[in-house]
Amino acid sequence: MNQQFPEIQADPGVKRQVLSDSPELMVVAFRFQNEGAEGKHHHHPHIQSTYAESGRFAFTIAGKTLEVARGDSFVIPSNAVHGCKCLEPGTLIDTFAPRRDDFLMPKLDPEHRVFHFMGQPDETRHIVMANEKVVISPPWSIHCGAGTGAYTWLDALRRRGRRERSVDRGQGSPCTTLARAV
Repeated sequence: MNQQFPEIQADPGVKRQVLSDSPELMVVAFRFQNEGAEGKHHHHPHIQSTYAESGRFAFTIAGKTLEVARGDSFVIPSNAVHGCKCLEPGTLIDTFAPRRDDFLMPKLDPEHRVFHFMGQPDETRHIVMANEKVVISPPWSIHCGAGTGAYTWLDALRRRGRRERSVDRGQGSPCTTLARAV
């Protein structure tokens, strides 16, 4: 079943839309609306493959510059610092392995809040959270929330001494929680 993900403003002049995802792989469209729009320099642990569906772009990858146009593709290694500048409006299709969990959760509007409930079932407490605020729930605690707008959360689970990350879409687990909008 295909899930429809919203298109969001990633950077000025750049819209981002997740097209499909699984824990192992994610496909994302970046639509550059005007010449000069930039994908800011950044790095991440994911391997990224980029295909230029349309437009023209100047990429910097690990200090080297590469110009790409419609039909070109390339791979960006894990943790390589990279970014791009739009030379002609167009769309880039990126794949990430594993998926970028942060892309599944657009930013919560500044005026919205998430109410995180935790504690024993007969004695709960609530914490009011803004965008990208974190709360830690003990393993014995209930874990649920309500928001003034659509939201989801990113859970960082700890199992058998190792950290695992997962996107929890409504089935809470005792863990560290990061709230964001959907």
